[in-house]
Amino acid sequence: LGTLTCPICLDIYSDPTSLSCSHSFCRDCIKQAIRSQPSPVRCPLCLSTVGELQPNFHLRNIGESSGQPEEVILCDFCLQEPQPAVKTCLSCEASLCQHRQRLENLFKKMHLQLDNKKGELLKVLSDYEEHQLHRIQTEMNNQKKRKDSASRDVQDLEALRNQKDKLLFTKVPISISLPTAPGLCLHCANSAFKMSSTGFFSN
Repeated sequence: LGTLTCPICLDIYSDPTSLSCSHSFCRDCIKQAIRSQPSPVRCPLCLSTVGELQPNFHLRNIGESSGQPEEVILCDFCLQEPQPAVKTCLSCEASLCQHRQRLENLFKKMHLQLDNKKGELLKVLSDYEEHQLHRIQTEMNNQKKRKDSASRDVQDLEALRNQKDKLLFTKVPISISLPTAPGLCLHCANSAFKMSSTGFFSN
């Protein structure tokens, strides 16, 4: 009879339910024990982290054969004729029949696929963003180089203009001395006349 006794209430199993660690309890006993625990949920016996509640059909059959009345847990999501539940969620305590369990498994599979697809899209977007940032940075560097080159060209033009201004300025004294040119020519003529009269140009 010990195999039919719940380790929590120490009474014969009522709706025997198993955890993922294979320990079994009355359904109401384990649900009450779970409510008093913080996350993550642990088995009261081995303290291992557990998942969803599973009906223990073996103990249930033993209980039925021993004459124990068995309470049937029905699916919470069947709209017309509720079917016997095969699993209970530890978080929301919702019970699922076999059909709903298949739907839940399908939903989890689709959710995993969507998560994988989301990861792939995020990777593509990250790569595209990195490529765009690199392209923009390259263009900014090229523009800076063109700006620096144009600035050097402007400086070169300024230097040429300054040199031109200096050259123009050096011509000013020559233009100022032009009025004295006739006197210089007369002086040269007188010198030439004196040299010719002294026979400087004779053979």
